[in-house]
This record gives sequence, C-alpha cells and structure tokens, in this order.
Amino acid sequence: MMYKYEIPIGGSPSEPQHEYMATLMRETIIKVMRQYDNTQTEEVYEALSWAGLMGDGDINYNTGMPPQPTTAWAATPQIERLRILEIYNNYNKNNTPCQ
Repeated sequence: MMYKYEIPIGGSPSEPQHEYMATLMRETIIKVMRQYDNTQTEEVYEALSWAGLMGDGDINYNTGMPPQPTTAWAATPQIERLRILEIYNNYNKNNTPCQ
C-alpha cells in the first residue's frame, strides 16, 4: 500500500477505502449532495466532500494537514487545503446539525 499510494518511509497509510474515495469518488459525493439539497454553493459541496477523506488525526490549521493524510489531500496545494477547511468550518459553525 505504501508504494501504491506513494507514502514516504516512516509514513502511515490511511484506510484504503478513504484513499479510493478521496481520489475517485468526490465528484459523485458532490453530485449526490447537490441532488439531496441544492441550496449550497459549489464550494460548500466541495468542502463537505472532503469530510472524512483528509486523513487520520487532528488537522494542523497552519498547514491543513493531519498526521496521516490521504494521498489526494496531501496532493492538494496548501492554499487550497486551507480554503477548503475554512469553508468547511464556516459551514459547520453556521448550520444546525441534522437531527
């Protein structure tokens, strides 16, 4: 797995399912969210599609990286990671959780 996902020596792979979803399924996730509730912006759907697919561990909000990121999240430029996290956090702060 480490070779397949280009994880550096000493790194740790995340769940293979999360690697797959982060790389190949985010567009499908966005499409389904939009069909369920079309009241959000494309940026919100994109940010929400990353929930659970960034990797394992607490996010460092200076870099946007968890200790064990998925390959797709690590390949996302830092400025983009920070923008996605800001949108995601604003959405969570300003919306009531589903009951």
